[in-house]
Amino acid sequence: MTGASPAHCYGAPVWVRHMVVADYAAATGDTSKVGSRPVRVTTCVVVTREVGKERDEMLRKQFLETSRGRIAALLQRGGFTAEEIASQLGLTTNAIRAQLTAMERDGLVRRVGQKRGATRPSHLFELTREVEQLLSGMYVPMLIHLVRVFTKTLRSDQLRKIMLQAGRSLADDFPRAKRHALSLGARASAANDLLMARLGAVTHIDRKGRGFVIRGAACPIAAITGRHPSACLMVEGFLQEIVGTPVRECCDRNGRPRCCFEITPSSQKSQ
Repeated sequence: MTGASPAHCYGAPVWVRHMVVADYAAATGDTSKVGSRPVRVTTCVVVTREVGKERDEMLRKQFLETSRGRIAALLQRGGFTAEEIASQLGLTTNAIRAQLTAMERDGLVRRVGQKRGATRPSHLFELTREVEQLLSGMYVPMLIHLVRVFTKTLRSDQLRKIMLQAGRSLADDFPRAKRHALSLGARASAANDLLMARLGAVTHIDRKGRGFVIRGAACPIAAITGRHPSACLMVEGFLQEIVGTPVRECCDRNGRPRCCFEITPSSQKSQ
């Protein structure tokens, strides 16, 4: 299973991709690193706004060429048993069972029932909702055009209000994160953890006066904010709802977009 994390390679911002050797060989054709011990291979792909779409398509294509990717592509059609997947992909049932066990452990697939077999029932597997969303290519284009329509048809004050409301609505999906009785530092830290763990951001917290600043190594919605900066207001509204105190967007959009949100205490007591 491939993974990706933002970093720097030879001084340039990149996405560093980590994969087990089997997947590396399947994705690149390079079998020189395949040995008896499982190791991890790191490759660097320089990211710019212009190649962002090509990068995503490349990563998706490389994942779908791995064993897990081929299983995921098949399960996009619906639920299958290990035997059915093995037959479709030309692999052994034991090999597929091992893959499915690992994918189930990693939250990629789930069991959804049983299907009668020749001797005994077999478990049916399907993709989890999260993986189906990741494999879909429609979410970002649809959101880009939705924000574009808002930008063209609404006054600036109306657009700001809607974006902030959308962010607050997103925060409602995480009611346990709204612990306003905690100190401001604890709330800011919890909000930052939520951005990274659940929303794909890579951020850290700096102290600034009596408040804090959440800074990002990149922007998790750069595909949208690069064209429509107002989309950052959704994150501002989200954070404000989570921490329960004023938040101001201060994102850097020069070159590679980077998140920045200032969190200020509503009173001395909030520190």
